[in-house]
Amino acid sequence: MSEATYRPELTPDDLVLPDASSATHELQRTYYDDAKTQVHFVSAVKQGTTVKDGPDWEFRKDGRLWSVRDFSEGLLWTIHVLFAGDGKPLDHGTRTNGDGIQKAYHDNDVLRAEGPSVGGRSEGVWRYYGPDGTLLREGGFRASERAGVWKFYRNGALTQEEDYRDDGTVWVTFWDGKHKTREGLRRKDANGQWRDDGPVAHYEKGKLTETSIYHMGGFVRRIHNPEKVIKAMRSSPDWKAQRKAIDKARDHIQAYEFLEPLHATGELDPHLALSIALEAYNQAWASVAPVVFSYGQAMVPVLDAEASVLAKESYPNDNRCALLCLWRWELGGKEPLPEVYEPLLKHALAYNAELSDHKRITVEALRELLKSYPTDLRRALVIDKWGKPLSAYAGLAATPETVQQAIDEVLKLKKNVFRYNPTRAATLKSLLEETSELSVPLIVATMQGAGKKAQARQIFTEVLAKSGAPEAAATLLELVDDKVEESARAAREGLATSGEAALPAIEEALEAAAKSLKGGGARRAQQLEPSDATRAVAQRAWRPRRTRS
Repeated sequence: MSEATYRPELTPDDLVLPDASSATHELQRTYYDDAKTQVHFVSAVKQGTTVKDGPDWEFRKDGRLWSVRDFSEGLLWTIHVLFAGDGKPLDHGTRTNGDGIQKAYHDNDVLRAEGPSVGGRSEGVWRYYGPDGTLLREGGFRASERAGVWKFYRNGALTQEEDYRDDGTVWVTFWDGKHKTREGLRRKDANGQWRDDGPVAHYEKGKLTETSIYHMGGFVRRIHNPEKVIKAMRSSPDWKAQRKAIDKARDHIQAYEFLEPLHATGELDPHLALSIALEAYNQAWASVAPVVFSYGQAMVPVLDAEASVLAKESYPNDNRCALLCLWRWELGGKEPLPEVYEPLLKHALAYNAELSDHKRITVEALRELLKSYPTDLRRALVIDKWGKPLSAYAGLAATPETVQQAIDEVLKLKKNVFRYNPTRAATLKSLLEETSELSVPLIVATMQGAGKKAQARQIFTEVLAKSGAPEAAATLLELVDDKVEESARAAREGLATSGEAALPAIEEALEAAAKSLKGGGARRAQQLEPSDATRAVAQRAWRPRRTRS
């Protein structure tokens, strides 16, 4: 590149490609602003790409030339000149043919970055500065990838350290200037984003306070510094006195979060272990259950004693009831529970009868427990004290009566139930899907006659569609053009999976005049893709009635 191409008075309009590359390259502009009024770079790129390859001119926001450089296959190769705001040359380092020291500057001509490069890639220690000249960060590169220890500063004080390791991970430490505040491992996910992975330690004034466990950015659990709590446990030989001392020492932290380190001492009494473990809810069960089970059969009489006490309470805690039943069932070889647990189990079932997000783990565990009971006992347990089925469990011992009760409940659901009471709708729908052999004929009968409310129609249609039952096809066919889009979509998908197996049921219903396919529904079905079984069903089912008319 000749010196004439980097005179400070050059403008973007003055620039042209060298003759040697004009046939294979083109000049491309990038701008500071979306309106494209302020040119930032004019770069030679290979035709049809954005990869810089050849001369590159950088301009300041005021339009004056800032730097002239050469690129090779996207790599900064040579820096020819850097101009200050007054047009005078700046020290740009020694980077030539991909090797040497590079220097870059802020708009105010204060040094922004400096460091070495080899073969067009950053290599070795680089330092970065703010517009006021203060050091912001420093660290090493290996082939333009961060390597080794990087340090970050704010107002001259250390705020963060990152140690990039050969296995592709980075150990990150945060500082408040004097003391370490947080440290842990990070790893890149599938999208190339750094995520906390493993234990992350938290400090206060340099002392460890707690450790959080992460898995690829997702929080798993928290482990607090147990020293004070362990000391409290050792303050008395009596487990009840130990519990009082622990409650004083744990501050605002839940006692069950210390259960693992307390157990690791080998000094944790099983009564104390159970007392602490019973405070855990849902997601915390996974961390406390192994401690309870570690005592084996020695924990069984402890559980039974606690169950006897809880069974006498007028309003026992539903979480404690559920945990006692589940743990005793597990330690008892997954056999039906002793009689003393029956009131606790019924209480746990009654208060965990909806598929809400925060109770789903409890419900699924209690369902597994119920499966170990004989059918007659199971049916007695899944009916509440008012004689109604507990929706989350009734499918395990369904009768036509309990299914019809669920259908009646769906018919009573109010408008916008999916927005304001989604768990009730989801629970009833799940029950009807689980009992499809009983529910499908009852739903088909219910759908006949007067129209049903949109929310009930949607639930019924989705249940029928998922069942794949041939007897549901005629009803689904009437709903392919329903005004509720969710119902129409479910009907079309249900028919598509039914296919030819549903034809006899549809044609029989039409011949008996028990069903009539609406014209809009026929047109909608016939507009589906030819390969869709729904279209074949709709066309063949509609043809006899169209012929008669």
